Parts: sequence; structure tokens; C-alpha cells
Amino acid sequence: MTSLLTIDLKEGLYQQRKYLVLVVIISLFFGITSYVDLALQKTTAVFSVADLFVALFEGVQDYSQLAEHGSSFPFSWFLMMFLLSYITLWYPYKDIYGFGQHICMRLGTRWSWWLSKCLWICCTVLIFWVLVFVSLCICSLLFTGHLSFTLSNQLPNILGWGESIQIQPQGLVPFLILTVFSTIALCLLQLFISLLVHPLFAFLLSAVILTFSMFTWNVPFLFMSFAIAQKAEVIVGYGHSFITGIFITTTVSILSAVFGGYVISRQNLLKRGLQ
Repeated sequence: MTSLLTIDLKEGLYQQRKYLVLVVIISLFFGITSYVDLALQKTTAVFSVADLFVALFEGVQDYSQLAEHGSSFPFSWFLMMFLLSYITLWYPYKDIYGFGQHICMRLGTRWSWWLSKCLWICCTVLIFWVLVFVSLCICSLLFTGHLSFTLSNQLPNILGWGESIQIQPQGLVPFLILTVFSTIALCLLQLFISLLVHPLFAFLLSAVILTFSMFTWNVPFLFMSFAIAQKAEVIVGYGHSFITGIFITTTVSILSAVFGGYVISRQNLLKRGLQ
């Protein structure tokens, strides 16, 4: 399976190379504009890398925050999540109805192919977040001359969260972990649905999960809530807990991998074909 994964990493990432470059461009754009906006506010606060990441993925607590408090639409969060979903959408589907069929026939089992694609999803998600984080680090070095991974106490006021928020200074690492686990779960679920039905339906389901996760509160099965900074206990001191987030997202990932392998091992690929 190691050779399969190597092929997937080379071919899959090559096919998505322009979107990975786009990830870097968007991240750099956001980092630069964040520092420009901060300068225009004439504040003494300095954005750290941690502040940049949380600002990019702050989201909202629920719909009322937009309707009643005039908070800005979480465009950056949706943009990056949709981009990641799209990057991981088509390659496995096209492969199983193309070159992947020959691989499955040669190996005599589809489980190796399936597990390789699951690992490809995990690797692609990790590469995505590494690109985002490194891009924000570059912006921080350019504008401040140093790297800091501590959240600023002034961040809630700068982002308009309110003075009552008690920011957790060391919350970046656990929030990063939650974000990675949540997006791996989303992409594995999307992979399962794309092979069960069709990639477009899977992408639509991802959009529904992302939307309801953003605009509802305290609904655990909407697991993308764990990737929203304003709902994360590790950032604001209340909200979704780290342990709960890891448990739910890991459960979604495992179930998607198990049921996906079961479905793909029993599909008639020749009859269905690439649609």
C-alpha cells in the first residue's frame, strides 16, 4: 500500500497543484490585508501568527450574531473550507473509474486502494494547513520581524467579540489540532458520499454541514463547529470542548473509512462507470 500512497501523493497533488498555489495566495492576501487594517486602526496591538490564524477562522457563534450585532459575514472561513473540500473532491472518484480499476484488478482487493485514498485525504489536508500556516508566518515576519504563537489579550476587541471574552493565550495549538481533525473528518465523509452517490452530491452535503455548523450553536454532530474559533473553548474559554471535538471528529473519520471501504468493495465499477 506504500507504493499506492506514493503514486496517489504524486498524481493527486500534481492534479491539484494550481489550487494549492491558490491556497498560498489567499493566505498571503489575508495576512497582508490584516496587517494593513490593523495599521489603519492606529492601534498599538501587534498581530501574532496565532492572532492571524484565529482571525482568519474566527467565524461567528450563531446566526443571531450577524442579525443582532452586525458582525461581518465569515467569508474567509467559508472560502478556505470550500476550497479544501474541492481540492479533495474529484481525484479519488476519477481514479477508481480510471487507472484505479486496473490497480484493484491486479491486487484482487479494493481495500488497499481505498485505504490509500483515505491516507491521501489526510496528507492533502495536512499539506493544506501547513501551506496556510507557513504563509501566515511569512506575513508575520515581514510586518513584525518575529514569530509569536501566543494569542493577544487585545484580539477580542480588535475582532469585535466584546470585552467580556477571556482569550486563552496558548489556545493556538489545540485549535489547530481541532481544525485539522475536523477537516479530515469532513473530507473523508465527502469521499465516502462521493463514491456512494456522486461527488457533486457529496460537495453539496459538505456545504450544508459547513453552513449549519457556522450558524447554529451547541449541535455536536455538526462537527465543523469545532473548527470555528469563536465556538472553541480552547480560544474563548467556553463553548465546544477539545476532548469532545477530538472524539466526534475521529468517530466520523473512522465510520467514513469503514463504511466507505465496505461500499467500494461491493460496487460494480464496470457497470456504473465514470459519470
